[in-house]
Amino acid sequence: PQEDDTPKIGEFVYYEQEPVLISMPKPEYPELERDANMEGKVTVSILVGKDGTAKKTEVKQSVAMFDDSAVKAATQSRWRPAMNNNKPLAVWVDMPINFTLH
Repeated sequence: PQEDDTPKIGEFVYYEQEPVLISMPKPEYPELERDANMEGKVTVSILVGKDGTAKKTEVKQSVAMFDDSAVKAATQSRWRPAMNNNKPLAVWVDMPINFTLH
C-alpha cells in the first residue's frame, strides 16, 4: 500500500535539504559484459523514503545488460533523507550508475 505522502515518480516535492547518498554497494559487473569489454551508464530513479532507504526503483535510462545489476545496487542504497521544516520527506532521486572497466 502506498503512503498518502509518497510522491509519484517525476512529481515535484519541495524540500530545504536534498537527500544525500550515504552508501551504495558497487554494482556487480556482469561477467559476459566484462569479458566483452563493454561499458555503459544506467540511470535509476530511486524513491528515497523518510527513513533513508530505497523504497522503489525504476530504470530511467537503460543499458539492458547492466539494468539488473544497477537496480540491485540502487535498492540497497542508504541515504540521509530530504528535509523540510526539520521533517524527513520521501522524494525521487535520479542516480547514474556507471559500469566502467578502468
